[in-house]
Amino acid sequence: MINKIQETLFSKKDILITLFTRYSLYSIAIIESFLLPRLIDTDSFSKFEYYKNFIFIFPNFLLGSYSGYIYLKYVKNVDYYKQLFQIGSIISLLLACLGTIVFQNFYLFIPFLVFNIYTLAEQKLKIERKFIPIFVFKPILSILSVSIAVFAYLYYPNSYNYNWSLLGVFGIGFLLWVSILRFKSALFPLQFSLSKIMMLRYILMVRVIVTGVLASFLYSLLIFFERFYIKEYYADYLPTYSMAFNLTQIIAVLISAISYVSSVELGEKIATINKDKLINNFKNAFYLFVLFFIIFMVFVYSINPYYKQFEYLNTITFILSYSKGFFFLVGTISHLAVYNNFNTKMFLFLLRISIINVILIYILIFFNSTVFVLLILDSIFIIIYSLYILNIVFNKVHYTNFVK
Repeated sequence: MINKIQETLFSKKDILITLFTRYSLYSIAIIESFLLPRLIDTDSFSKFEYYKNFIFIFPNFLLGSYSGYIYLKYVKNVDYYKQLFQIGSIISLLLACLGTIVFQNFYLFIPFLVFNIYTLAEQKLKIERKFIPIFVFKPILSILSVSIAVFAYLYYPNSYNYNWSLLGVFGIGFLLWVSILRFKSALFPLQFSLSKIMMLRYILMVRVIVTGVLASFLYSLLIFFERFYIKEYYADYLPTYSMAFNLTQIIAVLISAISYVSSVELGEKIATINKDKLINNFKNAFYLFVLFFIIFMVFVYSINPYYKQFEYLNTITFILSYSKGFFFLVGTISHLAVYNNFNTKMFLFLLRISIINVILIYILIFFNSTVFVLLILDSIFIIIYSLYILNIVFNKVHYTNFVK
């Protein structure tokens, strides 16, 4: 009994330390959100953010092999990390070449490649519960982003180049991150020995969870589509959207830290989850989210006078943050739907509403609707999808430790 209590206390202590560390490190990204638009012109800022956000979703083109690795590790207790990293790296190299051609921008090759490799290595660190090395990477990127912008601002005014900045941020950032990890061979198994069995194992990692990951990928594309149609049809609003999106990440950071740890916690305790306790915990998290949201919007209104170059910043931030914040909140327990094989249903539901959403967006664009109407429509579909996931978690998943 004493051992159980000690184990629980140490577990909670580890989680609290992890959350505190992530909040502390990711506060650097929040500082970047405030400093960068003050240091560079709005056009360069919006383009830098446009490409950066696509780089962040680029690992999704691996079709979820990295999530399949986590799934097989917890559900089947098999470890295929060598296959994941080696084959995933080769595919990432090919994808980076393709992405460079599609965007006609060779500066993106290194960012595409290294962020995919980071994502592959991240999975091994997750399994080993080494969260802090994972959390360090994006703050490094933020520090470099601001450092390059400050250097350009002080020594080369009006000469900031977002392409060189992207290349430097991701290239140097990855090298710094690897040096912090001291290039551990277990994390970067570079002695390639491809074989048929390795290919089959990699395909298995994709196949076991591909529809669930496709849902995540589709959601990421849907969010990027917002940025795309604003860039194409409402270009004057792109800088404001980029700033508002970055501000929204404050809510995302506060909530996703819990989500990130919970994906591992729920995976390890999947057979002993109590439904009533889960519902109660989610209610408490929702109340916390509402409090976060109110404080956040008061904060946004208070800083608005310092960012007058971003017109309608308050309005666009409000629209983005309540829907995406709620989605991140649902993300704290959505892993249960994935671990219980509701991947296909989630993907098909999101696919249907995404098609409807895109069609309606282009109809509204054709009739010259304002950007606010389009963003509100997007937010409604995000809320609908979030509620669908909640319905699965609370009403469809069978819990072995259910208490009536």
